[in-house]
Amino acid sequence: LRAEAEARRRIIEGRGFVADQLEGIAEIMTGLAKEMHRDVEFRLEVEERLKSSFNRFGLAVESVNVFDYGRHMLEVRVKKHGCLNYFECQYLITPMLSRLLGYTFTVWEKQCPRAGSHDCCFTLVPAGKYRVKHAVATMAKDPGHSGDSYTMLKTKDGRFAIILSDGMGTGPRAARESRATVDLLAQLISSGFKEEFTLNLINSVLMLRTPEERFATVDLALLDLFRGELEMIKIGAAPSYIKRHREVVSIKAATPPAGILQELPIERQRYTLSLGDYLILTTDGVFAGELGPAETEDWVERALARVEVSGPQPMADFLLQLVQANMGTEARDDVTIIAAQILPADLCVSFRPR
Repeated sequence: LRAEAEARRRIIEGRGFVADQLEGIAEIMTGLAKEMHRDVEFRLEVEERLKSSFNRFGLAVESVNVFDYGRHMLEVRVKKHGCLNYFECQYLITPMLSRLLGYTFTVWEKQCPRAGSHDCCFTLVPAGKYRVKHAVATMAKDPGHSGDSYTMLKTKDGRFAIILSDGMGTGPRAARESRATVDLLAQLISSGFKEEFTLNLINSVLMLRTPEERFATVDLALLDLFRGELEMIKIGAAPSYIKRHREVVSIKAATPPAGILQELPIERQRYTLSLGDYLILTTDGVFAGELGPAETEDWVERALARVEVSGPQPMADFLLQLVQANMGTEARDDVTIIAAQILPADLCVSFRPR
């Protein structure tokens, strides 16, 4: 009877999981439909203006499509005759588009001509006022199998995302849990899914697994590269820190890891960063030393307030050295430290191969 009841419970949870997926897909389709009907006259006017300007300069542009996502986001898709890898998209069209529209644009993705094809396609998006320089320092209790996973990515809507997850325990199983959590979260966010839906979906996936393999913490930092605004979402994660000169702000949230509760509590914390500020994300291995979590938290804040280093890598390395000294001769837990610094955007343009 107990086994049958457990099977029924899992079926019900599985149905809820599929329903959540369909709801998220429906939200994206609804958003796309709204975007298709927004500012049609404005886009057509800009498209004709850009196409005329490109052709006047001898650039064989076949089509130009402009999409307005609101706020500060314009997406320009161009199809033109191939340039034989002379990077006309990067060195000619991008500066011209920036002058015409008054934004600094960058090549987001491009498809160069393949064998038998003579057309290339590429997408341009505003580059933003800021960029993020980042570095990572790690230490694993089980060499070769850190239970911490992380990734960093830039989204098309002008945000820089840092994702950090700590699988419960150490070793290969914890590594699989955190890696799967980070990969799924990165794919969904880059595809345009809302953060609440994405995190609840991951929570549902973990809930369907066995109790021994279903818990993982999540740190999600989203930095708006146009306005310098930071959104932090912490799911059972260790404290994070913002360092501005000698001022240190601790970011905490009393939420359980994903995979424990059916309904995942999600709290957004918002901050405004300035040029030169550091954002430091850590896993709870930082607090596994001799001093204990409470004393270590205070010690980390004091150390960050005193230290004066130049760049994210020295910052991450400095904290890892202090953690190693606190742990002694043996690593007690996996440790990951991510240090990110907000800097002015580069004037040069770049592209993301597709």
